[in-house]
This record gives sequence, C-alpha cells and structure tokens, in this order.
Amino acid sequence: MLQSAVKDGLGNLTTIEYDGPNAYETTADCTGANQWPDRCLKSMKGLVSRHSEGAYYGLAETSIERTYDYKYVNARMNVTGHGWLGFDQRSVVETSGEVFTRVTTDFEPPARFTPTGVAVDPAAPLTPPYLYPLAGLTKTVTVDRGYIAGASAVASPLEEELHSRRSVVSNAWGVKLSDDARPFPILKSATTETFSRSADAAPFSENGQLRTSCTVSYSSFDGYGNHKREVSTCGPATAYFPLEHTETVTDFSPFPSTWLISNVDKLTVTSYRDAASLARTQVYDPGYDSLGQLTSVLRDPGGEAQLTVSRPTALLPCSKASSRRTICPGSR
Repeated sequence: MLQSAVKDGLGNLTTIEYDGPNAYETTADCTGANQWPDRCLKSMKGLVSRHSEGAYYGLAETSIERTYDYKYVNARMNVTGHGWLGFDQRSVVETSGEVFTRVTTDFEPPARFTPTGVAVDPAAPLTPPYLYPLAGLTKTVTVDRGYIAGASAVASPLEEELHSRRSVVSNAWGVKLSDDARPFPILKSATTETFSRSADAAPFSENGQLRTSCTVSYSSFDGYGNHKREVSTCGPATAYFPLEHTETVTDFSPFPSTWLISNVDKLTVTSYRDAASLARTQVYDPGYDSLGQLTSVLRDPGGEAQLTVSRPTALLPCSKASSRRTICPGSR
C-alpha cells in the first residue's frame, strides 16, 4: 500500500498522488530498438506524479499552498544483473500562487565500460564483464521560473516588462581508474548559465538571452578521486574578459590506512578580475599529526603575511588518567 498523506501535530499536511495520466512518457529512443541487454521500459507503475503541501484545520478542511507535479521520461534497465540504470529525464513543476518553478534534470545515457575504465562502443558485440560507472549521474539541470498566466500576468514593480528566468547547469563526466584498479566517475567540468526569456510559453529548447556564464573545470585526478587543479571563470555575457578568474592547485597527502584520503598537503589559490596582471596568490600549508589529523595551517609560508593557525588544545586527543579524570594537553 502506497502512502497518500502525511499530517503532523502542527497542522502541516502533505498529500501524495501516484501514476497520473502524464507521469511517464516514452520517446522514439525508447520505443525503437534497444541493444540487449539494456531495455527501456514501455510503462511503469508506482511513480509519484504529484505531491502537495499545505495545512489542515479539521477533519475535512484543508488549505494547499504548493503543488509539485512530476514527469519521468524513458526508464532504463539492464536485464542481466546490473539492474536499474535510471531515467533519461525527470521534471518537477512547483506551482504556488501566481508563479511556477520547473526543474528539469537530464541524466547521462547508459554507457558500458570495461573493468579497466575503457568505454565500450555501443555497436560492438557485447562482451562481459562490463560496468556502468556513469549511470544515474546528472548531465544537465534546467531551472525555469515564471508566471503561470504567462504574458497576461501582472509584472513586478521591479521589472519594466514581464520576463521568465532560466538557469542551466551542464556537467561533463569522465571515468578514471582508482588506486585499487576500479573505474569511478569524475566530474571534469560544470557550467552554470543564466538567461532571460519571454514570459510567453517559449519552446523548451530555446534558452533565451544569455546573461551570465560561469565554468569550473577539474583536472589532474588522483586514484582516490581528488582533483589537483580547479579553474573557475565567471562573468557577464558581454564581457571580453571573464569578470572573475580563480585557479586552485591542491597537493594531497592521502593516509589510505586511516581512510583520510583527502588530506591537503599544500593549497595555492590564484585569482584576478578583468586582467591576469592583477592576479594575487594565496598559499596555505597544513600540518598533520601521525594519525593524519589536522594540527595547524601555515598561511603564506616565508612571505610577509605569514601566519600560523594551530588547532585549539581542547580539540587535541585526551588521555584517560583514571575512571574519573581525563587529561587533555594544556590542562593541569
């Protein structure tokens, strides 16, 4: 039996509906031929199609404040043991008063890799063993905000005319082999863009006028998933140079025996606005004890702004002198 409603002692109410008429959709990619053993499900049951949030005042009197409608596209499954591979797309539309917010998430398509992390050609004959390290990972997230009434809505006093807003986050993924010789996903870059769109119901494929664009790229991954180099650029669409540019180089000193695999050995941050000649650099040098626990951070080693921040003695390990007394460093 599926849950249909949740009420708490403060009068909050959540209602849940399932398998609405438009909750699940298949496209030509699903209804066409699929390569065995990957299958696209022609129908699904038990999917949440709507949930609403509000308040209840008695046995039958309720007030709904927000409604969320769900839609799912192309469910994928491997039928030889790997199981569920995720949807191609999922969207959630929140409506509240006169405005709406639609979050559309597109996922990475199922892609097979060898145990050594090499991508398998989909047209090649199926040769086990194979893995799906990118299954279920987010490819793009599109967030649309606008007015339910469209162009006939009343504009905000802060706007000269009606607009809807869109932001798009696009991820680029790769696969790397771990120190234990197992493939795992790595995020190579993430781009966030914002747009202004017409208040009318524009086609989903039209983003509108680009306002800002920010990109973060990651490289030089080690076998534990740490990335050494991170470059971030962010600025308005009309700027010749990025408004902000930040490069972070991180040297790691993993402690695999204690699972402290992301200990930073040295952190260098270089940033500037408009021109690289204005760049400034900050350097941080952490210190650790024999267990890999942070004890201090040295800022600007050897420079004019050198500063050491040590971990408070209250956070250092304490020893048990007796069943009633605990001795910590610095205590008497």
